[in-house]
Amino acid sequence: MIEAQGKGKLRIKAKVVGEIIRVTFDDDGPGIAQHNLKRVFDPFFTTKENGLGLGLTICCAIVEAHDGSIYAMK
Repeated sequence: MIEAQGKGKLRIKAKVVGEIIRVTFDDDGPGIAQHNLKRVFDPFFTTKENGLGLGLTICCAIVEAHDGSIYAMK
């Protein structure tokens, strides 16, 4: 967000749905290209020249270790 616009807004919402806690993240950044969405949780996947691509992989492992689900959508 900051890289694209010099500023940015991130919205985080949490909601209890039955026995599930649903957390959503939404921002006003440029987004992820549709063809990359299915790869964002892959280890070392990055679109940046010097990126490591481990952030979402680690998030995915933590969520799945707690029997949760995580996904990205546009």
